[in-house]
Amino acid sequence: MKNVARGTNYWLRMKPCLSYLSFDGSSGYLRVENGLIDIHKPFIIGGIFRSSNSNGDRTLFEFYGDSSSRVRFVIRNGIEAINEIKSPQTYDRFLWGSIKNVGDGKWHSFMAVVYPSAEKSNRQYIDGELQFTKTSNSSKWDSLSQPVRFTVAYPAYYCTWWAGEITSIMVYNDEIFSWLDSNNIAIDEFAKILFSKPKPPSDGLVLWLNCHKIENNVVSDLSGNSNDGIVYGGVSQSYEVYPPYVNSMLLEFKPKVMT
Repeated sequence: MKNVARGTNYWLRMKPCLSYLSFDGSSGYLRVENGLIDIHKPFIIGGIFRSSNSNGDRTLFEFYGDSSSRVRFVIRNGIEAINEIKSPQTYDRFLWGSIKNVGDGKWHSFMAVVYPSAEKSNRQYIDGELQFTKTSNSSKWDSLSQPVRFTVAYPAYYCTWWAGEITSIMVYNDEIFSWLDSNNIAIDEFAKILFSKPKPPSDGLVLWLNCHKIENNVVSDLSGNSNDGIVYGGVSQSYEVYPPYVNSMLLEFKPKVMT
């Protein structure tokens, strides 16, 4: 036990702290083995991340089944998003356009709203701000088989490894849209508040990875659906104090001299 001089006491201070997973950009990735969503129905995916690399095409998130059935969310050179599906016939970019610079080494929140049947326009948000919209090509989505896995930071086809930090990932199935309607919350408003509360809405929440800790390479799913994430390769855990997005508290002990 550390000796403390007479007349000295210790006091406890609580500081905002962000825990996160770091991906090394060469071998580190996360995988959820369970199927999460019906890929033919509307869904929402979101996360809080910080990119360490910005050149080239980097796969941030991907739902995938077999080699010809993939839905991926890609960052190109830190300033463009290429959100596309790979169906048996061809690629279809269901959201693509310039976005707020996310290759600047800062924390950003991301949310995409996807309507595979083209009933409404898909929407993508960075830091709660709408970046662009586009309508799906429903015929391309119809040919997709159901994804059986979900990955983070894993390369595919022309895309390379993504490097950076992630502190939170959420995936909602189509039930979230009924909850939004019943609570009179517009999609644009939801994009602004999704990461502002300690606990997100539970309706339709099929995956919630809040990256506080890794135990035996497992990141626990807090949605209650046991969709735990498994980390592979160069993935580590760390934290920092006073970041823009806060999800925990750091207990700090400081000496205090008693007079």
